[in-house]
Amino acid sequence: MYRGAMSKVTIKTLAELFQVTPKTVSKVLNHKPGVGEELRQSILRKAEELNYVPNVFGRGLQGNTMKTIGVVISDNASPNYSSIVKAIEAAADRAGYNMILCNSSENIEIEEKKIKLLIEKQVEGIIIAPVHREEAGEVHPLLKRLADLAIHYVLISRSPRDGGSHTVVRTDDEQGGYAAARYLIDCGHRRIAVLVHELPITPSTERLKGYRRAFAEAGVLWDERCIVTFPDATVECGKRAMLQALDHNEDCTAVLAFNDIIAMGAMIAARERGRRIPDDLAIVGFDDITYAQAMNPPLTTVRQDTALIGSRAFEVLHHKMTGLVKPTGQGKLILLQPELIIRETV
Repeated sequence: MYRGAMSKVTIKTLAELFQVTPKTVSKVLNHKPGVGEELRQSILRKAEELNYVPNVFGRGLQGNTMKTIGVVISDNASPNYSSIVKAIEAAADRAGYNMILCNSSENIEIEEKKIKLLIEKQVEGIIIAPVHREEAGEVHPLLKRLADLAIHYVLISRSPRDGGSHTVVRTDDEQGGYAAARYLIDCGHRRIAVLVHELPITPSTERLKGYRRAFAEAGVLWDERCIVTFPDATVECGKRAMLQALDHNEDCTAVLAFNDIIAMGAMIAARERGRRIPDDLAIVGFDDITYAQAMNPPLTTVRQDTALIGSRAFEVLHHKMTGLVKPTGQGKLILLQPELIIRETV
């Protein structure tokens, strides 16, 4: 398996650098006692600097391909990611690859820990839904390390704001947001509440762009006070956000929900306030999860093809791993088109 020059650092390499025995270096790397603290820290720093990767499979397997990929998602309870992962695994199975699944729980430290684990497991490639980082322009250190180690990766659903050259497979969220907002406007709605995630992740920022574009084209006033944010994409958060929207905008007649789960919470809140759907309040979701059509009434939403995101992400990664696509140092954005699904909530 090709790893690039920087991955060839071994315990023997480190031992020679510090003029100690390989056994001493092994103690340090395995966090065993018997080595002075100053030497221990020096060896650990140098190992990190040189991108040392422990060979967890043993020397007997060196040079052989393990045919394993890693997948890191931000929420394994999400119906969206569940569908994406299922498609990745099916595509990997067909190509003879195993898959290791990790959940970052939208936490930077956990994400870094999981990616380091996959590096140690010597996966050939990784598919990642990257965790949000506060500072735009902040270089993703683990993605840089993957590039340094010549471990191929593909990002899904989100585009980092670090300006890096990444390959990303995701839905055209802006177009999906535009389609949802335009449909509500064409149905006569003007006071429209918007429920979005408080983190400026790609789906939120891009869908907001689409909403604003639809409002501008139709000459409808965009009122920032109609935007309500929530911390987690759960039914309860959707309910609370909808109640807040109704408290501040009693005259709103429609809702653009960040996703179908939030839309479900919004429907519960509307009923609690005595609003009939769609007579008093129209609701449009996003995703078209499996049970969107089973809601009462069936949810009008924007479908994103999560299965295609998963299969396309593996296809691109596989081409990278097998050399069918030569590295160019340039990123590539693969946008999949969404589809407005009209049901009975508008």
